[in-house]
Amino acid sequence: YSWGDPEYVQPAATAMAAGGTASGSITNPLTRNQISVTINKTVTGAPTAGAPGNYGFTLTCDTGSYSGTVNIAGTGTTGSATVQVPQGAICTALAETSKAPAPTNYSWGSESTSPPTGAIAAGATGSITNPLTRNQVAVAVTKSVTGLPAGMGAPGAYAFSVSCASPDTGAYTGSVTLAGTGTTGSTSINVPAGATA
Repeated sequence: YSWGDPEYVQPAATAMAAGGTASGSITNPLTRNQISVTINKTVTGAPTAGAPGNYGFTLTCDTGSYSGTVNIAGTGTTGSATVQVPQGAICTALAETSKAPAPTNYSWGSESTSPPTGAIAAGATGSITNPLTRNQVAVAVTKSVTGLPAGMGAPGAYAFSVSCASPDTGAYTGSVTLAGTGTTGSTSINVPAGATA
């Protein structure tokens, strides 16, 4: 707490009779000190375009709830905001109340939060981490063998690889199995949504 300026009420400015009394007062105000608590936001797994937008949060303490918004700009994946919390408060929960839409072809996972520990004092911080994961699409690959005599199959396993261009550079492999007298078959593999083959 901190002292404010005292407030005075002076006795009435009148002549006092013998044996009379006069009264005045002094009031000393106390105010609870406020501490700027920093809430740090981190987005993991984001694309090169980042995860811009506004991310709301509420910090719950034994003195009340305090809400704010972290803005992540441009191609960023981190940001912070401050809320004013009474000094000495004990905070037990930090919750995300809103977040920006996930980037195209990505999905949000469950956030992890960490409120400030101990009594609130200068330098107190909390954190929220939001994971992004790339959406996966099942791509069907069909295998056909032609030119065989009637009734003759081409049994066996036929391996294949699907290569994608940057920024999803990589090879995604699988195998189609033909059995007995079969000449066609198919399987599916997961490829990042939006990838270009």
